[in-house]
Amino acid sequence: MAALTIPLALRRAGASYGFVGTAAGTFAIAAAIGAPLLGRAVDRWGQARVLAPTAVMAAAGFITVALAPSHKLPVLVGTALAGAMTPPLEPCLRVLWPDIAPQDRLESAYALDSIAQEFVFVAGPLVVTACVAARSPTLALLAQALLGLLGVIVVATAAPSRHWKASPHASHWLGPLRSPPWSLCSPPSPEPVLRSAPSTSWWSPTPSTGQRPAERPSCSP
Repeated sequence: MAALTIPLALRRAGASYGFVGTAAGTFAIAAAIGAPLLGRAVDRWGQARVLAPTAVMAAAGFITVALAPSHKLPVLVGTALAGAMTPPLEPCLRVLWPDIAPQDRLESAYALDSIAQEFVFVAGPLVVTACVAARSPTLALLAQALLGLLGVIVVATAAPSRHWKASPHASHWLGPLRSPPWSLCSPPSPEPVLRSAPSTSWWSPTPSTGQRPAERPSCSP
């Protein structure tokens, strides 16, 4: 919704297209920076302790933009705050399913989760359109802040979320960036392999000799 509400509210307030792009870019960059940091915070302190305060701060960012859309500094501060503090709600929901659904229903639970997320992607623009038609883009920003708060309250107060703890694992601030570049690339499959057949990928022994191949495929296509 933010991709629609922020530009619409700023344009209604008379902002130039250049500043609208700056504000939208600020939100996107802040979200890209904040997402992995919030994910680490969830692993360390749990879901409820991260979701609740980030939801409040993100809502405060959207409200700031809604109340002062014609003032550049508050808008930039609000978009940066809303982006960086976007609650990692969907990742938190996905890690809860193994504790909620039986093993034989887990795939169905993930499918339902994906359907619900797609519904949000479809319903979000419709809510924005309704708010703009009823009153103004400012109402859409306020509705986004309220809906975000309500959604996080529902999840963060649920018992599975409050009791969830990350499994112990070694961590590093670089995360997967510590891995060699070639380990992040998947080699092309020369031919389809049945699911029950032994693996013939380059990192596992070949079924005929039990030895690793002498050459490793390139990462480039």
